[in-house]
Formats: sequence, C-alpha cells, structure tokens
Amino acid sequence: LSEINTWHDRIAHVHLKGYLETNSVGWVDFPPAGMDRIDWKGLISLLYAKGYEGDLSLEPHSEIWKKGSRNGEYGIDYSISYFNQLLFRENKGV
Repeated sequence: LSEINTWHDRIAHVHLKGYLETNSVGWVDFPPAGMDRIDWKGLISLLYAKGYEGDLSLEPHSEIWKKGSRNGEYGIDYSISYFNQLLFRENKGV
C-alpha cells in the first residue's frame, strides 16, 4: 500500500491477481484474487482515496484455477463477485 500511496499519480493500470505464500513454505500459488493474502479492501480504498480512474483487470495465473480446469470458471466468478462488492455501490437514495 505504501507504493500506491507514493506512486499513485503514475499508476495507469492495475492487475487483480492473487498471490499466496506461507511463512514455512514461501510461495504456494496464485489463487483467484480475493482468495489470497493481498489486502484488496485496503488497496481498493487507497485507489479510491487517490482518485484512481484507470483500468482494473482480472488476471488469473494459477494452473489450479486456469480456464478449462475444474476450478477455472468458479475462480473467475468468485473474483468478479468479490470485486463487485468493493467497486460497485447501489444508489440507496442517500
């Protein structure tokens, strides 16, 4: 988040891809964004705070979650649903 805070005026495109690691093993996988350890709520909040208006792209990389795999469609659907909750707000007349 500190990099976004410092360099926000130079960010033109954000890739939404998961990253998962553990202390004992290190890197494990690139799960769907929202199923990983990235602080997406904080990241999206900071982008909003800094006035980011660029693109956000889902970018799945995991062999476990790739298109055509048993989990592929679920992973994409999961990330879409997860980010829809963070990005789109219904007008409730407030």
